[in-house]
Parts: sequence; C-alpha cells; structure tokens
Amino acid sequence: MVVLMLKTLLVACAALLVGCAAKQNQLVASGPSSLATDNGQLTTDIPDKPITRRVLAPADPPVMFRPTVNLSIYHLRVPLGTISGSDEFWKRVDEHAVDITTYDVLYKNGIRVGRAPISELDAFLKILDRNPMQTLPTVFAASGAKTIELPMKKGALDQVLYDFDLKNTLTVRSYEECDNIFCVEFSPAPRKAGDVRVSFCPMVRTLRKRLVATGDLDTREVEYKSPEKYFQLNLRTDIPLDGFLILGASPESKSPMSLGHAFFMLAGATEQQEDVLLILPQAMKPRPEKTDVQISIDDKK
Repeated sequence: MVVLMLKTLLVACAALLVGCAAKQNQLVASGPSSLATDNGQLTTDIPDKPITRRVLAPADPPVMFRPTVNLSIYHLRVPLGTISGSDEFWKRVDEHAVDITTYDVLYKNGIRVGRAPISELDAFLKILDRNPMQTLPTVFAASGAKTIELPMKKGALDQVLYDFDLKNTLTVRSYEECDNIFCVEFSPAPRKAGDVRVSFCPMVRTLRKRLVATGDLDTREVEYKSPEKYFQLNLRTDIPLDGFLILGASPESKSPMSLGHAFFMLAGATEQQEDVLLILPQAMKPRPEKTDVQISIDDKK
C-alpha cells in the first residue's frame, strides 16, 4: 500500500515538471524574434512604439502672427491751387484724424494732412481730373523695407527756408544745391489689427563743396552731402485698411520760404504746379501653418 502511494506521488511530480518546462518554452518563443542579417549576425527585431495623434483642443491659445504690411504712395502733380485752394477737396478729408498738435505745426509750415475713407478715392480723383494732372512714379514698399526716401524736389540751387517748431519758435536756414526729401517709415500698428503706422519726416540734403590744400600750390575740391532732418515736424499716424492718408500743401505754403512751398510747389514750363501724396496701406494675413493636428510618439509601453 505504501509502495503504491509512492509510485503515484512520483508520477504526479513528473507531470508537474513537464508542464513547467513546456510553459517556459512557450514564454521564450513569444519573446523578441531573432533575425539573421547578411553578414550572419543575429539581430533582435524590437517593434516600434505606437504612433498616436493629439488633436489640439479649441481651448488652446491661438497661433500668434504679425501681418505682412505693404505701402503704396501715389505722387500726383496738378496746377497750383487745385489742392491748396480747394475747399471742395478738403471737406471730404478728416483732418482731425491726426494729432492736433502735429496738425497745427505742420499747417503753419505749409503742409496739410488728413485721412479719408477708401470709398471716397474716386471722388478725389474726379476733382483732380478737372485740371491737367501728371502722375509721377508710384512708390510700392513691401514689408521689411527700411527707411524710404521719397524725393519731392531735386537740384534746388538756392533755398532760404523758415520753420516753426512746437513752441512756435521761428528758425531760418539757407541751403545751396540741395534736394528736398520725405523720409518714410511704416510698420503694423501695435494693438490695432490691420492698421498701418506710417511716419514722415522732411529732410533737406545739401551738396557742399570745400577746397582742400594738397600741396604748396595744388588744391582739390571735395564734395560731401549733408542731410538735415526736421524732426520737430515729424508726422506719425495710423491708417486703417479701409482708409488712406493725404499729404498736400496748406494755404500757408504761399510763402516761398515755407517748407510746404519748398516740398510741394514748383515752377512748370508754363504755370506753377503743386504736388499731392496719396498713401494707401495694404496688409496681408500670412497662411497659418497646419498646427491643428500634431503627431506625437506615445511613451507608454
């Protein structure tokens, strides 16, 4: 009886050992597979981590961007009085859109500025078309451009100009062989989506000559350019996309020594003429990148 019980116990232990060995072989077979390469080495084929997609929720912050800003400056020339002496022209212009202090000092110096809606552009052109009108080269400035120099009058032999500053102080200067230029800068207006901030500063660039002694008897003539900017007459304003800026001569420009006369008025072949600037902004929204769906690797095993 005891012998029978021992035999039964041995049979049970043997069956248990066979089952454990089979289970261990099964676990080894289910592990990473080994592949043979061309040089006979074995390499372990580890499966890649799963790729998942993470969709940005509507609550995520929007992608910030700066609009691309362009500027178009139309330079027109008409007979004297078409702009400076026309009430019909200026009654369509919002001259209060510019800072009142800047407007007053520019007006006293012979420069008149205002803003008008783009829908009124055809009406302004019809007023200008009543008289012979000459279109000078248009300036197209793209975003990223540095300071633009807009020439208004070139090769003036002699100029004596006066100007009033913000404190109503009168200053008189004389120039020889000079050019009258507007320095222009523009950029997107901060905290005003779509508006363009422009800045104009009058500048007179004179060409001076100086005799320099190079020896006991020899002399040499040296030419150098000396730009002088009227920073106290700087104009800075914001233009919306549905509007445009107008820069012309005020009635004070009748004085030949005023800045308005020097920059906007000139003698033509048979009559005196005056210039007017129409500044139109353009802003283009860049195409946003595809950030609504991002692909990421899940680190979870």
